[in-house]
Amino acid sequence: MPVSVAILEDHPLERDGFRYVLAKSAGIHIVGVASNVPEFVELCVEEAPVVGLVDLMLSGCIENTRSGEEGPYGARVPRMLAEAGSAMRSIMVTIEATRLSVQIAVRDGFAGFVSKTEELSALAPAILEVAAGREHWPSYTVKHLRPSPLDETKIEILRALSIRSRSSDESEAEYICDRLHIGRSTFFRHREAILRHFGVANLTHAVMRAIRSATIPHPFDAHPGDDNSDRALA
Repeated sequence: MPVSVAILEDHPLERDGFRYVLAKSAGIHIVGVASNVPEFVELCVEEAPVVGLVDLMLSGCIENTRSGEEGPYGARVPRMLAEAGSAMRSIMVTIEATRLSVQIAVRDGFAGFVSKTEELSALAPAILEVAAGREHWPSYTVKHLRPSPLDETKIEILRALSIRSRSSDESEAEYICDRLHIGRSTFFRHREAILRHFGVANLTHAVMRAIRSATIPHPFDAHPGDDNSDRALA
């Protein structure tokens, strides 16, 4: 039985290219295509495809971003499908395999990754592999699957932010620069590296991930004698 596939891609030429190549691939049947997430979720619930190709950077993703959520709009598809009752497995398709895009794919439950810089012939093998219950992470993604180590300064930034008072009037940059005696340019350079490392959009989420992964201690553990009622992450 052919593997049923749904496609989420907002660029017409790329969408038509995916459809053309996959229509000629043995063992694959396209059940539908969509150009936006709501349309795609509806398609997947109705047609129950086995595998979906999901474009990460959809046009208008900033306007479509819901308050308090991280990452490009396409990254939310696996979770939205699960909430809608779909068991479809998703493969992220994006223009470039950066550390951030690969880590977003892992974080948000994608079963595979394909860069648009690859030949279109790479799509069918990836789909068949994911349909068989395996995951598809090409060799060019492997270096990004291993988190780069955080140096001492980055860990100190995370520790300092974990115990920062919610009532502080200082900005993150002011607080860290004053506490660690570093310049603003140094802070922002470390900030970008921390965000890339954890695959998040802001330092609050980075601190939460650092605590969960035991990269830094929980504020309660780090300061057992303190009154932590006003801690930022209490």
